[in-house]
Amino acid sequence: MADLYLDRRMLKWLPFQALPEQGDDIRALYKGLTKEERPLLSEDQLESMQWRFEEAYQRHEKVVVTTFEHSQKKDYEGVIVGFDQTMGLLFLDQKTVHIDRIIAIE
Repeated sequence: MADLYLDRRMLKWLPFQALPEQGDDIRALYKGLTKEERPLLSEDQLESMQWRFEEAYQRHEKVVVTTFEHSQKKDYEGVIVGFDQTMGLLFLDQKTVHIDRIIAIE
């Protein structure tokens, strides 16, 4: 008498989804754990960023621009092709970045 194993597939995982609110709470908790506070930049850091920006713009060098958006840091890589001081925008190859959100230029 051979007993065959019958796999229940997705049926065995249903109890873990019994409380859909719990999944939402866990996602919200995880999102809260990944939040960061905006770093405060000193005058020296701002001056260094300005110098690096001007150098990269004149020499058409590839840079990594770090911004702070929605409580998280984001990196954008590219060549600075222009900027608009009145609108506060920096134009990379295919990306537009708000100047007031920039926290580093490397």
